[in-house]
Amino acid sequence: MLAWCVHNVEPCVSVIIPTYNRAKYICEAIESVLNQTYKNIETIVIDDGSTDDTYRRVKKYLDRVIYIYQENKGISSARNTGIKCAKGEYIALLDSDDLFLREKVEIQVKTFSKLPRKVGVLFTSAIKIDDSGKEISKPIRFVWTSSAMIRREVFDKVGLFNADFEPNEDFEFWFRVARYYHLSFVDLPLMKYRFHDGNISMVKREEGIKTTIKLIK
Repeated sequence: MLAWCVHNVEPCVSVIIPTYNRAKYICEAIESVLNQTYKNIETIVIDDGSTDDTYRRVKKYLDRVIYIYQENKGISSARNTGIKCAKGEYIALLDSDDLFLREKVEIQVKTFSKLPRKVGVLFTSAIKIDDSGKEISKPIRFVWTSSAMIRREVFDKVGLFNADFEPNEDFEFWFRVARYYHLSFVDLPLMKYRFHDGNISMVKREEGIKTTIKLIK
């Protein structure tokens, strides 16, 4: 049975995990979602054309995870595919080399329930880890994409991620959201950001500079 949300119980949360050749990390990312204290979650893995053994590693979770394969189109396309398939009232994003701490979803859902609908996105602080998972920083307050939980209606209002701004597609999206909604913050370290040489921001530095200039203009 696929991990579809159960409605009329608690607000449904769809966790979108885009991945491309991250077989080394994907299982840990998935398990960080499956182990959440909040249970009304559907987990959607979008495999963006991986050529490693990502599918073999994800296969054992197919009774609890929705797996979608597509040709390689980039992280924006992968996220957008997941968002289009999602059933949740809230959408949570998780890059496949990052991790959720166990209470992340529960705390964010409870926080959202106390906030006005004008708040469209809720971030948390994070702890940096290295390639092996060792913590290398104290909690850092920043706009982490993998910390974001977003009301579904936000995407209906402002649209999806724009691949023209990769690897800064997330910042371009937050700018659009901020025109219509407030962005809020839970000052707790509820996710782990994995810092390694394969980070998109590291690999695509030149593109990052170009899209930053594009955003400023």
